[in-house]
Amino acid sequence: TCEIHILWKCSKTSSLKCVANFTTSLELVWPNVWSKLNRDHSHLPNENMVIAEKIKCNMKQQPKITSRLPGQIFSETVISQPKEVLNQLPCKNSIKRTLRNQRTGNHPKDGNCDDLKTLKVENEWALYHNENLLLHDNGTDAEERILVFDGNFKLAPKPFLQMYVIRIEKNSVYVSTLFILMENKTRSSYESMFSIILNICKDRDLYPDPTFLNMDFEMAVIKAPKIF
Repeated sequence: TCEIHILWKCSKTSSLKCVANFTTSLELVWPNVWSKLNRDHSHLPNENMVIAEKIKCNMKQQPKITSRLPGQIFSETVISQPKEVLNQLPCKNSIKRTLRNQRTGNHPKDGNCDDLKTLKVENEWALYHNENLLLHDNGTDAEERILVFDGNFKLAPKPFLQMYVIRIEKNSVYVSTLFILMENKTRSSYESMFSIILNICKDRDLYPDPTFLNMDFEMAVIKAPKIF
C-alpha cells in the first residue's frame, strides 16, 4: 500500500513463487481497479481454499454478534461443508482458539469497575441479540447509581422468546408467583397472558383487583391490561 494505490499480490507469492498482482484505488469496498493482472498466476485456482477462507472470516465475525460458544460456532458452520472444503481449514482446536481470542478481544479490558462515575453501558453493551438489555440507567451524575436490566430473554429455553415473571406483594415482601414462557412480545400475546392468569385465579376462587401494576417500559405489555 502506498499513498495513492494498493498493490495486491497473490497469496502464493512466497510458497509457489507466483508473481501475479494488480493495483486498485485506496477504497477497500468497491475500489477502482487501476490495472488488471500484470502477470498471470503460475498455478491453478483452488476454489475450495477460497470457500474455506470465507468460512473462517464468517466464523470470526460470529463472536461479535452471538453468545454461542466457539465449539457451537464451529460445529454449526462446518456441518454442511464438503470434505474438500474442510481439508482446507485449520484444525478444530486452532479455530476454537481463534474464536476464543476474538470473543476476549470484544470484552472490556477490565471486568471490574471501581468508580461508577466512569461506568458507561451503551451501544452494543446495552443490547442482547438486538433487544434492549439495559432498561434504565439514571446516569453517571446520579447520587446513587441504579441500572435496571432485563434478563428474561436469556432465561427462556428455545424456542421461546422470553420468560415473563409475575411478582406480588405479600406481607410487605415481593414474591415471584408465576413464570410464563412466551413466544412473542406483542400486545395480543400479553392480553392472552393476562386473560389466562385471570382464568387460573378464577378456577381457584381468587379475584385479583390490583390498584397498580409495576411493569417494564415495553408499550405492548403496558397497554395489554387496559382491556380487563
